[in-house]
Amino acid sequence: MLTSKAPLNHSRHKAILFILIAFITGSLLQAQAPSHDPSTMVRAENGRYWIFTTGQGIWCMSSSNANFSDWRAETTPFRPGTWPGWINSAVPGFNGEFWAPDIIQMNGYYYLYYSVSTFGSSRSAIGVVRTSSLTNPNWTDLGMVVSSTNNAQINAIDPALFTDTDGRVWMSYGSWFGGLGVVEINRATGKTIGNVVHLVGGNHEAMEAPYITKSGSYYYLFFNRGRCCNGVNSTYYVVVARSTSITGPYTNERVFLPNRNGNIIGPGHIGYGQGKLTYHYYDGNANGAAKLFVTTLGYRDGWPVAGITGDQSTGFNGTYSIIASHSNKALDVYDWGTSDGTNIAQYEAWGGDCQRFIISQVEGEWHSIKPVIATSKALDVNNISADNGANIQIWNYWGGDGQLFRFQGAGTGVYRIINKNSGKCLDVSGASMDNGANVLQWECRSGATNQMFRLSTMKSASLEAEDGAAGPSREIWPNPSKGSFTLQLPADAADTPAQVTVFDLSGRKVFETISVGKTQLTLDTNLQAGLYVLVVEQNNNSTTHKLQIE
Repeated sequence: MLTSKAPLNHSRHKAILFILIAFITGSLLQAQAPSHDPSTMVRAENGRYWIFTTGQGIWCMSSSNANFSDWRAETTPFRPGTWPGWINSAVPGFNGEFWAPDIIQMNGYYYLYYSVSTFGSSRSAIGVVRTSSLTNPNWTDLGMVVSSTNNAQINAIDPALFTDTDGRVWMSYGSWFGGLGVVEINRATGKTIGNVVHLVGGNHEAMEAPYITKSGSYYYLFFNRGRCCNGVNSTYYVVVARSTSITGPYTNERVFLPNRNGNIIGPGHIGYGQGKLTYHYYDGNANGAAKLFVTTLGYRDGWPVAGITGDQSTGFNGTYSIIASHSNKALDVYDWGTSDGTNIAQYEAWGGDCQRFIISQVEGEWHSIKPVIATSKALDVNNISADNGANIQIWNYWGGDGQLFRFQGAGTGVYRIINKNSGKCLDVSGASMDNGANVLQWECRSGATNQMFRLSTMKSASLEAEDGAAGPSREIWPNPSKGSFTLQLPADAADTPAQVTVFDLSGRKVFETISVGKTQLTLDTNLQAGLYVLVVEQNNNSTTHKLQIE
């Protein structure tokens, strides 16, 4: 962001002029694109990734792919040299250079928040403009959100938006003078609710560009210290503190991104969207030119770490069951199929091979997920679709983007599984609790537990040593048996049908029956000697039992 305390820097304005020329000519930008004060990354309806940045008219660019190899200029929300009339009275002397925008999707619109100010002044304001489409934008300015008129107030620049797990939306902002604050945003109007809460800083302390995110029970407040906008001589660095409440207090501040790391100098203005951590830096190999940096964000020992995925840096490599957080059920290859196009569904977790997947790091953060029962195949988004609702299936493995996934930390030991091609999350359809519920992809949603999964190393053979539901059951006798046994059903089974299914340790269904009007059921399964898993389903509930045949 451009600090209101910093003096005018003519070399920086030359750099911006260069960026303007590149944008105006419409030339393609490199993967490390010119950028200062980048917004959170957002994805348009046509699948393109967008970044908004400081500049005349609120500069913006987009890329067609998740490798960000073809950034191109997009039309600015305000035609350069023009701006909403309310700004003239709110910020006298405003010259058309909008600072440090941020964007969020709410209520069927993209809401773009922007800063208007002048160097060396705390007379500033944050406004908001919105559009229902980025592919074919129709920007409408909604006016001022917050303002500041003196040094005692939180300087109204550097907005950053955050959607909490309860669906409430908050905007943090501030710079130097009055420190950093946070205020709730009305999702329907884009304007504030209630009073601004002071978080940290003030009295001209060198801090600005707050950004809040959440993992597990902690909120993390990122912000910059030092001075920006002086190329390789910039003293910017990013710190982070945490709190169990979004309004603080935030404590245990520590350095997140240092001032220098090789050619990366003065990193600033953190954002996190589409599973990507973004910030700008001054390139020591390019005379301090401001560029966009895109990486991942993970957590280690309860603190965020740049450049890792989930809570480890080495990638996931191993055989796991994938357990849905909302239902505690496992992803399952439907009906133990091994042919192309077999759907993935959720089913009662018991650790059979149809519920076990070989996860292998392919490149960087991207992984293949192959079923144990068909190792030549992999999880695949049907038809390499980018649409919400596209089925997750197995298909012959070829390593395309539709078959690659990354694991985004969503709390301690919990992950979102995001497809490389679409940028969308694996999702249990309708947040269903039912066995057989389909697994598909959907736009990633904050707090959606049907898009959160944990990885388990459980194996069906381990049932021999387990207690509880998976251990020897008092509801089956004799157990062990010769294949004929009696099953005690729930007391209300006389009124409601109960489905009884037996699986072998490869996950193959070997016996199935439905009982009606009975509370005890005698079965003669003719099963061969071995260990099996018996599942009873009734009234959308299920119980799992170990079954030993001698």
